[in-house]
Amino acid sequence: MKVCWFKSISRITLCLLLVLGLVPMPTSGAGSVTNRPIKDKWALIVGISEFQDPRHNLHYAAKDARDFRNYLVKEARFAPSHVKLLTDSDATRVNILEELGDRWLPRVVGPDDLVVLYISSHGSPPDADVVGVNYVIAHDTDLRSLYATGIATQEIIRMIRMRIKSDRIVVVLDACFSGAATDPDPTGAYKQRSLDVDEFVHGTNQLVICSSQPDETSAESSALNNGVFTHYLIEGLRQHGLDTKLADAFSYCRDKVQEYAQRIHRTQTPVMKSKWEGSGLILAALPGDPRSGSTDESPQVATTPQPTVAASPPPLVIASAVPPTSAVLMQSSTTQSDSAGSETPAANVQWGTNQKAGDKAEKAGKLGEAEQHYRLAVAVAEKFGNDDIRLAGSLNSLALLLNQTLRSKEAEKLANRALEIYQTALGPQHRYVASVLTNLGQIKETEGDLKSVERLYGQALAIMQEKLGPEDPHMANTLGRLAELDMKEGKYNDAERRMKRALQIKEKSYGLQSKQVAVQLNSLGLLAEARHRYEDAEAQYKHALSIMEQVLPGNSTDLAVTMNNLGRVEATLGHYEKAESLIARAVEIQSEKRTSQYPISLYQLADVYTALGKFEHAQRMYQEALKVTQETFGYQHPVVAVILHSIGVMYYKQKRYAEAEDYLQRSLVLKERLYPPQHQEIAATCVALANAYRDDHKYDKADPLYREALAIYTKVLGPKSWDVYYTAKKYWKMLENCSRTDDAAKMKAMWTALEPQFAK
Repeated sequence: MKVCWFKSISRITLCLLLVLGLVPMPTSGAGSVTNRPIKDKWALIVGISEFQDPRHNLHYAAKDARDFRNYLVKEARFAPSHVKLLTDSDATRVNILEELGDRWLPRVVGPDDLVVLYISSHGSPPDADVVGVNYVIAHDTDLRSLYATGIATQEIIRMIRMRIKSDRIVVVLDACFSGAATDPDPTGAYKQRSLDVDEFVHGTNQLVICSSQPDETSAESSALNNGVFTHYLIEGLRQHGLDTKLADAFSYCRDKVQEYAQRIHRTQTPVMKSKWEGSGLILAALPGDPRSGSTDESPQVATTPQPTVAASPPPLVIASAVPPTSAVLMQSSTTQSDSAGSETPAANVQWGTNQKAGDKAEKAGKLGEAEQHYRLAVAVAEKFGNDDIRLAGSLNSLALLLNQTLRSKEAEKLANRALEIYQTALGPQHRYVASVLTNLGQIKETEGDLKSVERLYGQALAIMQEKLGPEDPHMANTLGRLAELDMKEGKYNDAERRMKRALQIKEKSYGLQSKQVAVQLNSLGLLAEARHRYEDAEAQYKHALSIMEQVLPGNSTDLAVTMNNLGRVEATLGHYEKAESLIARAVEIQSEKRTSQYPISLYQLADVYTALGKFEHAQRMYQEALKVTQETFGYQHPVVAVILHSIGVMYYKQKRYAEAEDYLQRSLVLKERLYPPQHQEIAATCVALANAYRDDHKYDKADPLYREALAIYTKVLGPKSWDVYYTAKKYWKMLENCSRTDDAAKMKAMWTALEPQFAK
């Protein structure tokens, strides 16, 4: 049995936001602190799970710090070089204080900058010190000598006030007692006190957010793999994307934490108190005058373009597709002489340098860096004139990048502006106009506006046919986009017609044994899979794979994606050994390059393990897939929702219904945030969650989910689709169990009418 080192605290978790410098005050500049633009952003992130004395190690402190750091860099527009991370043995008292008060922040931060300080570690209550001081515990703190080796909270506040030249500083302090190391409760760990918020408000006269009331416990969750408050604080900061205010994030966090606490029969109420009143601070605000900075750790942003994801039937949940070939993008540096604007040679060089740097960074998957270069290119090109096609080119590049990171509204505005410039400068029938129309279609597809997508792709196709001819390979690419749209709407015959036309164009343009033809065959396999024609899908994938094996190197990512798709179909057909071999090979290839498809192959291999009953292997693979996906795409991404769904299905197959329901609920919440209301992905998780509730005898919760899924499938795919058949059959079984005879009869009539079509 481990000995607690402070009997007065069983376990405390304090998540504290001290927003220093937000009190309106007279300034010599233009306006109050909150109204002046942020010039630059910096962050020092500290997390300690491993201490010199291992008895006091924590579960989630270092991970919480890494998660918060990833949120800042990948989602809140902090430059990677402006964020320093100290974890475990690097987070000594000296190192923390030096970075905070001497060798880094005081030397780089200027007035009107935003600074974030995050510390996750142990904390001590006032009664642990002879004069009532709270301490944050560093890696090398001697718990018997807190005054000499700990970090007093008053010392942190003093250093911030005296040594950092900024009025806007956010401090997130997550201090936990060592009860997490023993964790006797299987649902998580609990901290028996939080520091008194009133003390900090009184001492700093600023905004304070705390995880709970002083007399309440604060929960941690093994299912969330984080402290509950920290998890929902980060989730709250994502609620309104880049426009989320801290106050709104707190409101969301408070509600979610209280809801979670009620489910586990606890009481936890996050607290926000302040004497300050005014407009809220936005962590993700774009810096207006970013500067260079240095850090010992400068990780690159790992976000990459979204892979195409489509639904598939049980037992496997999701199917990945080869990302369709992008539309031709105009790089306007080749036609600068067409510009009507004035310029200087130096400005033209500056524009070209930033545009090329953005292209290079985007190709390498460094989207944060690419965004900075594209924005600088746009700013320089603005000087050339409102009708300069170089400006249109940079606007177009930035729009596509923002759409990849789910900022479709801003992307749409930029793309429309680029379209207007091209139409004015080059005419409404120019091929560059067609390219931007296709890009706008992609953006509207992200927003779920499928009618606009069809119109935009149709306009682009008409221009291409007139200017490039009906046999041009760019026609095939746009036909492929329209076919994907048809698949989403359940118009499989139209999709097949367009795909076969695209295949004919590619065969004529590139030859029968070409990569382009193989990619198109892969798309036809996806269509057959969506129609539940698995033998046809298997044949298409095998044909595509045979071509790729001849024309591509053995470590080609296109080869890996096709292997993955074939493996998924083999699993659906019950050929699990073949599936395991194919998908394992795909994982091996993709792990070398860490492509955007890598986490998809990981979780689909886990799906195979689930089907084989190898649940331990599956769980390990799912967690790795989830980790890689969050690092690659961020936390608010469709692939994250898919993996949460798959983990829920795995637990469902083990009859671990509480865990299944938890993961499926999280998947459903995320999908409802990412997709429009009538989307197949939402319906798929509704059915899976309803199945878990049904088998857990929670019929009142299952019933509305079945009905919602049926309504979506009927509207999107039609009343004779496989998904309607499958859902109706599952719903009928529950209605029979509930002795709802009339309703059960109606549902049985629905699925039995489709039985001849789908029984096999």
